[in-house]
Amino acid sequence: MCRAASSLHPAVQTLLIALGFGRLFSLFISGFAATSQPVPFIVCKESATWTRPTTAQQTKIWNDPRYADHGAKAYEWNHEFLFVPPDSASIQYHMANEAGLWTENTFSPTCNNDKRNDEWNEAWILLHRVKRIDFEGSVYTITVEPTKKGFQSILFKRLAPKVSFRFIDVNGRLLDEVKSL
Repeated sequence: MCRAASSLHPAVQTLLIALGFGRLFSLFISGFAATSQPVPFIVCKESATWTRPTTAQQTKIWNDPRYADHGAKAYEWNHEFLFVPPDSASIQYHMANEAGLWTENTFSPTCNNDKRNDEWNEAWILLHRVKRIDFEGSVYTITVEPTKKGFQSILFKRLAPKVSFRFIDVNGRLLDEVKSL
């Protein structure tokens, strides 16, 4: 093997050595690359038939003095991926009203009784279904597929104190991003 290598042109030898070092370097660097880990999640409640109320129906909420400051501009009304504090029933009630989920009961004995603390993330996924959740560094990537109707309330472990969330479709296209919760 050595005799065969020594009979090669010096330029070819140099190229082969450079390629060998390049390969070793890439293997070395890949050992330090962050790897994502799958995150199990619980579907607390879901509906395959829910739709957002019409604007005329939602006016019932917007006319209530508690919601008059936001109305149709409310974040919850204009987004499909909502994070709710798992330990506050009053904030969840308020968010459900502004999102149009007042037409559907979001309470779930599966999740609302024993996992209501800051070690958990709770999200309401409107008009999508969660396919998988991955975590890398401090970012959750939640892969969803769109639906014409329905919502999911999901719960999953918080793996770091400050985290961000990326919602992507099944083709990897970014749909929404929520920074540092």
